[in-house]
Amino acid sequence: MRPGSKRRLADITYKERLTCAAAIWEAAIVDGVIELNPWPGLKKQVKIASKPFTKDEIVLIIEGFRSDPYSSHYTDFVCFLFGTGVRTEEAIGLQWQHVSEGCSHVWIGESISRGVEKTTKTNKDRTRKFDIPQPQRFAD
Repeated sequence: MRPGSKRRLADITYKERLTCAAAIWEAAIVDGVIELNPWPGLKKQVKIASKPFTKDEIVLIIEGFRSDPYSSHYTDFVCFLFGTGVRTEEAIGLQWQHVSEGCSHVWIGESISRGVEKTTKTNKDRTRKFDIPQPQRFAD
């Protein structure tokens, strides 16, 4: 249960409501209606657990790309994302200089987000070198 609540809210609902309430209090402070936020101790960051795709879902997703005439050219890219687990921005930021001769391993240390080159989300570029897995057929 959330503080002061008699029923449990979903994490996403709690986060949305808390974000709205915080924005209202901040606007009131800026407008001079109040002097300070009386709720500084409320937890604002709520982590929502991700649920990975099952193998059957992965097969359906890849088959959807493969069979669609408008997006079939993304099939290999989607397979790479599923096969390696790299973030989309990291995959977009890959360059040939990041791939070893013979394509046996790859270094992830740069990303591209909204057209801007930057370091990876975790800034741990030295530890993001891994072997490239053999091509896997998720869907025939």
